Amino acid sequence: GERVYKGQPLLELYSPDLVAAQREYLIAVESGEAVANLVEASRHRLTNWDISEDQIERLESSGKITRTMTIISPANGIVISKKVSEGDYLKPGAKLYEISDLSTVWVVAHVYEQDVPFVYMDQKAGVLLPNTDNIKITATISYVSPFLDTHGQVEIRLDINNSDYRLMPEMYAEVSITSQLKGDQLVIPRSAVINSGVRKLAYVVSGDDVYEPRVIVTGAVGDDDNIAVLSGLSENELVVTSGQFLLDSESRLSEALAEGYQTGHDHGNTHETHDASHEQVSKLPEPDPDEFVATGGHNIYTCPMPEHYYVIQYGEGNCSECGMKLVPLNETDNWQVYVCPMTECRVTQDHKGECPVCAMNLVRYQPEKNHDQ
Repeated sequence: GERVYKGQPLLELYSPDLVAAQREYLIAVESGEAVANLVEASRHRLTNWDISEDQIERLESSGKITRTMTIISPANGIVISKKVSEGDYLKPGAKLYEISDLSTVWVVAHVYEQDVPFVYMDQKAGVLLPNTDNIKITATISYVSPFLDTHGQVEIRLDINNSDYRLMPEMYAEVSITSQLKGDQLVIPRSAVINSGVRKLAYVVSGDDVYEPRVIVTGAVGDDDNIAVLSGLSENELVVTSGQFLLDSESRLSEALAEGYQTGHDHGNTHETHDASHEQVSKLPEPDPDEFVATGGHNIYTCPMPEHYYVIQYGEGNCSECGMKLVPLNETDNWQVYVCPMTECRVTQDHKGECPVCAMNLVRYQPEKNHDQ
């Protein structure tokens, strides 16, 4: 961890071969131009010992062979490792020191596939170091990998000036990249979107106390926490930005009650009752029970990225944070999942609470692990 500078002595080395190399060089120099090639070869042999040009010139001017030669640092930097001690015998090619120049460091980040079109070389990015007094630094993207990794991400590198050596290898950083989208975009607050994994919904105000669920397709997320809407909404429509989860739960409960009434009462009016239920829930049918896996009726999926443990839902879909495909809960180590004991409520979250549909207390859910993994 010690800082060293270019030209600073690191160690003294004794070797009979080094003494012989010095003697050979002096003999070649004394022989004059007749053996110019020998002089050059002898000089090259000394440089292979990491003998500096200044040391070679002093040897030539003094004509004195030294029993030891001083090895100096070739650059400014930090000693990452020291693999030699006084009195050690060294083999050719042995590593003595590892010196790293930390005056410029890389920040390595990973970009999801859908965000790659917005990242390019020499682009500016913000780097936040949350564990170091939230230091914020502006960096430049110096490399964008041409390949996706196994997680569907692209590696990028950013160059940061570290002349004050406050940044250290393996520190954690958060990178934010801002890119300008082309043309005008229809945007809504991100909080207005309900992501079920299978689809994304927004509730539109269509009258007094009347809310219409719309299936929408979303795009990029802005730095002001707005999200672009590619289809499903029109300009100047009003959307619900809070409490829409309760609206969605009430809609599902209404559907369940209507289906129960249809099954247990007048079978002669089945078609009429079905139509009423169909209108009441605004075309949001319950998923087919056959889709449930053997986890006690709770077909729960979550994001495979541990930091997105809170993205949990019934059924397949994509993570609302990173876009990755969700996986069954029993294929992950995510234990922080609570569900309503009434599976028809289809309520799941990452903390204790009360079911907004039936008011029962949520319970910890622990599915059986997949033993085939």
